[in-house]
Amino acid sequence: VLVSFAMGKKRKHESEDSDDSDVKKKKKEKVKEKEKDKEKKEKKDERAEKKEEKKDKKEKQEDKKEKKEEKKEKKAKDEVKEKKDKKENKEKDSKREEAPAPAPAAEPPKRVLGPMRPGSLGPQVPEDFKKDKKEKKEKKSKKERPPPPTKKVELSAKTAFRDASRPFGLELDGGLVVDLDDKGSCIKAGVQIGWRVKEVAGKEVNEEDVGKAAKALRAAEEQAEKSGSKVSVVFITEEPDHWKAASKQLSRGM
Repeated sequence: VLVSFAMGKKRKHESEDSDDSDVKKKKKEKVKEKEKDKEKKEKKDERAEKKEEKKDKKEKQEDKKEKKEEKKEKKAKDEVKEKKDKKENKEKDSKREEAPAPAPAAEPPKRVLGPMRPGSLGPQVPEDFKKDKKEKKEKKSKKERPPPPTKKVELSAKTAFRDASRPFGLELDGGLVVDLDDKGSCIKAGVQIGWRVKEVAGKEVNEEDVGKAAKALRAAEEQAEKSGSKVSVVFITEEPDHWKAASKQLSRGM
């Protein structure tokens, strides 16, 4: 009995030892497999890295090649252009040499002066020349002078002003306002002495025509009386030149 017990115990130990060895063996195999997988992955990554490096190198070489070709093409174009420019310049120079010399410029027409005036130091200047000079001077001054300031005024008339020659209470000299009647609507509208009539109801009035401004204003006044509407009148608010000159003389005399 003792012998059989001992034998059974021995067999048990042997089976346990064999199981332990199998587990150890399996563990070793797993470790080896992991190491192999790791090596494979490293080799794969290395190959991919080398492939990427090779690709980058190839792309750089291609870029370098393209730049070289572009540079070469540009150089060729510049050479062609330079040759063309040289040829054109040469042709221009040859044409200049062949071209005839320019004719001398024509002399300006001489001014014809009139006969000597008795007791004068030089010949008399013709009247036409003086007139042309004066007209040119006036035109130049008109161009240089800015347009005069203007003001639009609305005049009303319930009843036409009793004096037909003084519409809206305005006394005019041509188109120039020289006096204002207290009973007229002109003072309420803000019209001042020294202003000049430019437009009446949208129609331009020539201030130099005697009586034209007064007639236009009178007609507009009568129309306003009938319709009960206001009349739009545009005045030049700048004093005329002769008034300015007179004011200067007065100020100097004072």
